[in-house]
Amino acid sequence: MIAGDSITHGQEGDYTWRYRLWEWLTKQNVAFDFVGPYTGVDTPLEARPPQPPQPTEIPNHPFWEDPNYPGTGTHRIEWGYAEDAAKNFDADHFATSGYKVELASSVIHGRVREYAPDILLVLMGYNDLAWSCGSWVGFSCLDNDLPQRVLAHTKKLIDEARRANPSIKLAIGNVVHRTLIRDDIVRNTVSYNNMLSGSIPQWTTAESPVYLVDVASEYSCGPDRPCPGAFDGLHPSMLGEYEIARAFTKVMIENFRIGGEPLITVPNVSTLPRKDLSPPANIRADGSPTGIKLTWDRRYGIVMYESGWREQGTTEWMVLKQPRNRTDLILSESGLKYEFRLRACYGLECTSEWSDVVTATSNRATAPPPEAIRTVATDTGFDVSWSSPIDAKKWNITQYEVGFGVPGALFYNSTGSLGLKGSFTGLIVGGIYTVRAATWTDPEGGSLYAYGRPILVGGGVPHTPSSLNLIAVNDTSIRATWQASQGAAGYVLALHKPGGRSSSIGKDSIIAYGPLQDLSVPSLLRHQIKVCVMAVNGVLESDLTCALIGQPGTEMYSDENGRNFLYPGTLFAAVFMITTYMLWRRVRRRKGRYS
Repeated sequence: MIAGDSITHGQEGDYTWRYRLWEWLTKQNVAFDFVGPYTGVDTPLEARPPQPPQPTEIPNHPFWEDPNYPGTGTHRIEWGYAEDAAKNFDADHFATSGYKVELASSVIHGRVREYAPDILLVLMGYNDLAWSCGSWVGFSCLDNDLPQRVLAHTKKLIDEARRANPSIKLAIGNVVHRTLIRDDIVRNTVSYNNMLSGSIPQWTTAESPVYLVDVASEYSCGPDRPCPGAFDGLHPSMLGEYEIARAFTKVMIENFRIGGEPLITVPNVSTLPRKDLSPPANIRADGSPTGIKLTWDRRYGIVMYESGWREQGTTEWMVLKQPRNRTDLILSESGLKYEFRLRACYGLECTSEWSDVVTATSNRATAPPPEAIRTVATDTGFDVSWSSPIDAKKWNITQYEVGFGVPGALFYNSTGSLGLKGSFTGLIVGGIYTVRAATWTDPEGGSLYAYGRPILVGGGVPHTPSSLNLIAVNDTSIRATWQASQGAAGYVLALHKPGGRSSSIGKDSIIAYGPLQDLSVPSLLRHQIKVCVMAVNGVLESDLTCALIGQPGTEMYSDENGRNFLYPGTLFAAVFMITTYMLWRRVRRRKGRYS
């Protein structure tokens, strides 16, 4: 029985390394039978609109137990291999995309009892090392004990398999290296592989021997070298399938006395067939409630596409890879016109011909986002609450979405809620997080996001900002700088006319994440402008610090046209810079967001 994750499971159109091993055993005239609960590759992703996250109020079973999760249960496919793969391929296996050793170790006893394998081939561990981190800072894992925990799960898997079959023989593959996405994955892979190599001799017994399969050395991929063995930087290409199978045949010959020379021959990459990457057919762009949707006919064996879009009248193309035959451009308003084009990819290889351009107009028509988002930092996370959107009774609201991420993050950790509040725990103490929320309705989908104040996990009331200085960038822009405040998750700024309600900072104020902010203002030639800033940690606020253009500490200067402007005597060195709300709106309007 072969147990593994997506590297073993395969995608539509793959042969898989299991197939290459089957070919070799067949040519060796070995009497064998692959066993396991599954037969096919991973399920191609369905074309569907953006989906809301699972509400916390609804019990959420582990994905490997969920019959509706792609890759398991009713969504498994029974075949899906390369179109010219032998139809008598003995495809039985026990591999699931996304699987971890931690999960497999909990169920392997039942699988071994049910299918009674004499030999268990195991290749997994990448998902544990990449996605089981207990201490994140941004997109980096600081969990130094992770390799040791994965090793413990591997030992448990062996113990559980032996409990079902005390004489089972095992071949355990180490974790392959991939192209660089995070330094910690490289470090943890090296650490785990070294520990696995040292541990296997201690785990082996006369009755139930365990052998190391050095897949990592055979696999032509890594963070500091070319990667022809993986089509996407991790998962095996046709070349990589041969390389993994070759690593296992070495152990079969040398340790299990199964088969003989020659080993699997790894072909030259230039001799391998190439996928048909001509443009997909029947490409359509249509307005949708969230903006514009792009759809096309799915071609067998193509599991990645690259779509491009630009606002009509502009020249710059934005691009995004998409693993399903639909993509949605999320736009802020209706009436915006965009152009689209598309091409097929093989993993990271997107060098094929683009399709003809198609156009569509946004039909944005979703509910407003939630109102009055209130964030409260806790010792290990934060609490958040909100109120229903404006005109809530006009919409069939099915749930809300709440997400958090580090300032400037492209991706947010999101969850759903059927109510008007939520709690998050287990975050990094001292970490700063942005919080956002959206309304989901049926049939329109998700609203735009509204943002609450950022929070500092474990923090209290922040100190008051000091040394507020103002500079006139031009006659309608001001740059404000100040001394960073201890304990601040962010800052709230507001502009006032002298004599107005200058002490009020309301919902339309601007949130900044560092002590530098550009502000759009009325003409400085006609108005005096007062700027106020306070440090915040969710609902906790410091006192206000305010400054008026023209107060002591600023200087007047003239531009080449003789117009008067102001310049500060000193300028605080900026730690962070974020765009103005108006600039953000302009970028969102022009570029949109893809889902």
